[in-house]
Amino acid sequence: MGVLTSMVERFRRVKHAHVLPDVVLMVLSGYASFWVIAGPEGFYERLQLIHLWIAVSIVVRLVVMILMGVYDRLWRYVSANDAVNLASSLALSSFILFTTLTSFFGMGRNLPMAMLLNLF
Repeated sequence: MGVLTSMVERFRRVKHAHVLPDVVLMVLSGYASFWVIAGPEGFYERLQLIHLWIAVSIVVRLVVMILMGVYDRLWRYVSANDAVNLASSLALSSFILFTTLTSFFGMGRNLPMAMLLNLF
């Protein structure tokens, strides 16, 4: 029960002002990257999948980054350990997203591979 309590406490400590810019940038970059890769026709064809991809990716990335303590750092003074922590949290969340979206949502069949590789 201690692990669950510490996870909940970590979520409570995160300030919305730190998370909101990340969410906004994830949404904007998600739509922009799909527009560039698929073009206007492919973008509007797959708009529902794009919404799902962005929603799932925001949830997974934020959960992984919060649990790995990315938002607990003072980013004005970044050390090598902090940069490694950020890179590893992004790599882990990308792996989780890739396997989740291709396995459970079947996006591997409905989206070009370039869009799935956009996760990394």
